[in-house]
Amino acid sequence: MNKQSMTHFSKKLMKLALLGLALPLSLVSVADTPVLNQSEKAVYANDFGSGNRASDYLPVANAWRFDAYPDYYSILGASHLNPAVFPEPSKMSYSPLDELGRTQVARGTITYHNIVMNYNVRQRFAKNQNPSGWIGNPRNVRYTIEWLDGLSYQGDFWNRSHLIADSLGGAALRVNAITGTRTQNVGGRNQRGGMRYIEQKVQQWIEQHTSAVVYYEAMPIYQANELVPRAVVVSALSSDGGLDEKVMVYNTANGYTINYATGAFQSN
Repeated sequence: MNKQSMTHFSKKLMKLALLGLALPLSLVSVADTPVLNQSEKAVYANDFGSGNRASDYLPVANAWRFDAYPDYYSILGASHLNPAVFPEPSKMSYSPLDELGRTQVARGTITYHNIVMNYNVRQRFAKNQNPSGWIGNPRNVRYTIEWLDGLSYQGDFWNRSHLIADSLGGAALRVNAITGTRTQNVGGRNQRGGMRYIEQKVQQWIEQHTSAVVYYEAMPIYQANELVPRAVVVSALSSDGGLDEKVMVYNTANGYTINYATGAFQSN
């Protein structure tokens, strides 16, 4: 953690202490260790998540249109999560990669501890942690993705997109990332869509309910043997039921055609 992050974090702890909510030393000093649930492979290997087959979501994932979903997400309804299958508070669990090396379901029981420990912290992915279908981005090439009102994004096309964001305590590991478009990651020019929509909603809810938890699940939606998912279904349920939402995040980009089998793409 850099000096600026440490200073910000120290101020945050001081504020908590003044409120009588200071975190236990054991939580502050011990880093969370990701847990790989080997027993989940047979159940969740691109088949099930929260009781639904991943393939059931393909019609919705493939129906994306920019005029209908310019922020690259749609709300599907209630989460239908079962807290019994989630790890203990502040911990994450990641299903093993499938036989094609594809990322599967990631779950976390998100607490205020996860949030404050990750203010201004951004982990870097090691080279051996690239997700399936990752071809990288050419140097010195900026891609333009048109958005609303004449605005556009210019930069890298592909991101290593977290299933559980580092801001929520997710790890920079292949089991927690997909090959995602920039717009899948953060939406349009205002950066309030894509995965960021639900990530910010969860973070803000926890910051307002510091003693509660949010059960958080992200499931990539692949078509057949493709290496890049068409979408990610994210479900979030707070311990008091005040937050209960399932979101489809579309892995696409306005004005481009993507080969989801290889990660190659071209402008229309």
